[in-house]
Amino acid sequence: FSLTEKLGEKVAKKINIAASRADLEKGTETKSLDAIMSYSEGLVLLEKGNYKMAYEKFLKAIEFDPTYEKAKMKADSLKPLLG
Repeated sequence: FSLTEKLGEKVAKKINIAASRADLEKGTETKSLDAIMSYSEGLVLLEKGNYKMAYEKFLKAIEFDPTYEKAKMKADSLKPLLG
């Protein structure tokens, strides 16, 4: 999980998203490795500007863990970009 958190932090920095120290220390908010992997893949796609595929990965993360708030927030933030 630590590696995934570091990956997420690096991706966030690359796309100029400010993450507070408290957010980083909170952890992944899920215990589902599948959800974490889908979320991470979504972040990579988001960085590449592929909003549709990123949105689908965030939705997949939510399927694996319906309580995964980070994935829900990312998916919701992409809805306006998908038209």
